[in-house]
Amino acid sequence: MLLVSSCGEADEANVEPNMGAAETKEEADIRPTSDNPGRDEDRQSPVLEGEMGFFFNPGDRGPTLSYGVANTDNIAVNLRCPAGGMGETLLVYFNRPAGIVSQRPDTLTLAAGEAELQLSIERRSTQLGTTVQVQTDPASAPIRAYRRGASLKVRYGEETIVIPSESEDENVRSFFDACAV
Repeated sequence: MLLVSSCGEADEANVEPNMGAAETKEEADIRPTSDNPGRDEDRQSPVLEGEMGFFFNPGDRGPTLSYGVANTDNIAVNLRCPAGGMGETLLVYFNRPAGIVSQRPDTLTLAAGEAELQLSIERRSTQLGTTVQVQTDPASAPIRAYRRGASLKVRYGEETIVIPSESEDENVRSFFDACAV
């Protein structure tokens, strides 16, 4: 949720701030041993617990669609159309502990239906960890397949975040309408 280069120009205006630590289920549950196994920096990927949902925010920096645990700031992944790039750029981003990000590849894969797109990631350190972000075209094959009803998968190393297709969800519709896609 692939091409080795990203669409659009990377600049500080397009780098997302850390929007809360997400907890997702990983295909392979890899958890390093430590004296304090619950520490964020020890998690290979977070585990989301609770009812998941979509949350739309029109925002000053561009519309954002977040997918995470309802009524919390526990976000699995965010999609944002940055102001100034409406209809041309779609940012996909999430947060992970810096120690985990340093062990992961420099790319992630967006996949939906038969479409796959590999994108180079941008990293940015924040107070809560590291923001991992890619830029793509909102008309890219995986995003089109997602809008038509396929689940969107964001694969980052051994971790896969699955965003169910909810094309009829008001938050999802509002997001894509606001992005002028």
